[in-house]
Amino acid sequence: MKVLFTLLFLFIHFVSLQAQTDTLAPVLLCTAPSTLLVENSPMTVWAADFIDTLYDNQTAAEQIELGIRKACTGQGFPEDSPNAVIDWEKELRLEIWARDEAGNAAMCMVQFYVNYAGEVAQLQFHVRGGDIWQEAGFQINGSSCLVDTFSYLIPESGTLGSDQYLHVGDNFEVKPFKNDNPLNGVTTYDLVLIHKHILGMEMLDSPYKILAADSNMDGKVTLNDLILLRRLILGIDNALPHGKSWRFVPYNYVFPFPDDPFHEPFPEKITVTQSDNPLDFSPFEFRGIKIGDVNGSATGNQ
Repeated sequence: MKVLFTLLFLFIHFVSLQAQTDTLAPVLLCTAPSTLLVENSPMTVWAADFIDTLYDNQTAAEQIELGIRKACTGQGFPEDSPNAVIDWEKELRLEIWARDEAGNAAMCMVQFYVNYAGEVAQLQFHVRGGDIWQEAGFQINGSSCLVDTFSYLIPESGTLGSDQYLHVGDNFEVKPFKNDNPLNGVTTYDLVLIHKHILGMEMLDSPYKILAADSNMDGKVTLNDLILLRRLILGIDNALPHGKSWRFVPYNYVFPFPDDPFHEPFPEKITVTQSDNPLDFSPFEFRGIKIGDVNGSATGNQ
């Protein structure tokens, strides 16, 4: 009997050691961002559809549990959720999960621009940070689970179909705007950098930083811009005179004079004509510039 208990103890100890040694989550890589064509709405998609690479150090591939859900709709492994339902959505971010037999879980994010079959096309106008944010891998939308507050204006000069959706062949202009939280990213350090630029001691090295420094939007960086930002920081004012907190420039626009972005008018909207293919979302991107924030510390979703 003593031998039996000893063997049982050793077996339990061995199993316990095995469970303790598997602390590595599965290796999980999602597919690259792309356009998702939805033929019928709503449409069911599966986690396996978006996995590029998946393996585990101990659990066999067929025993790895998969899960999926829309981003920011829950925490931890999505229990009993191997699929998700997609409806008419401008942009889709999905969390793809994998969990091994020891309970170790891994997650990767996949982002899609949703288009629909046929003549109707859902256009995606993507907003990215300028160079100062880009260097850190920062994206204004999609960077966190906070609700994005970017809005887009389609002027009356644009045309919409009778169903109020944009169609192939429509003409329209799109201009993003975000006018809340003017203090977002604005600190006394920004004032120091702007002051050095004005004095010629240390010039701002990006046209987007110079645009951010022009707080009164008069096409130049002067002491008046410093005064306005200082009043904002001190709480004397709760908004800038023009009421804007962000500016947007088409992402692919190249300033002919980077040291003087005001040298000639620059676009702050994108015009789409009948010659453009709305299924190709790559041209329709903007850079977001937080007014007053020249060191790139602003949080895009605030």
